[in-house]
Amino acid sequence: QKAGKMMQWINYRVKVTITDGRQMVGNLLAFDKHMNIVLSDTEEFRRIKAKRDGEPEREQKRTLGMILMRGENVISITAEAPPPPQMRRPGEGLVIGRAKQEEKGIIGSAPKQAPAGLAPPPSLGGPPPELPMKRPPPP
Repeated sequence: QKAGKMMQWINYRVKVTITDGRQMVGNLLAFDKHMNIVLSDTEEFRRIKAKRDGEPEREQKRTLGMILMRGENVISITAEAPPPPQMRRPGEGLVIGRAKQEEKGIIGSAPKQAPAGLAPPPSLGGPPPELPMKRPPPP
């Protein structure tokens, strides 16, 4: 149920607020039942308190890249931007049905011998090239 709702945010740019107040902004790649999160192209933002009265609070940015965040530390997740157009959403573009034999890599009949480089040379105990290779029956 929760996983279904989270799946819609895969590949989105999200902002994750964690328990110590930092915010991580990155592309949501994965999550699990514990809400452990994998983010890519992640940047960390943290607020730095002013040292003197009257000075404004600053924000420091740090580039982290790919991170795995423990779900125990996650307070909130907010969508920042949709996935780029070239990114596919999970399940998009999948065709359910039977594959053609050509797509499975089975073209015509089985080869009489192994392709070059896959069969051992006859001097190493392999069958002579004139003998056909035996294949196990299909399941």
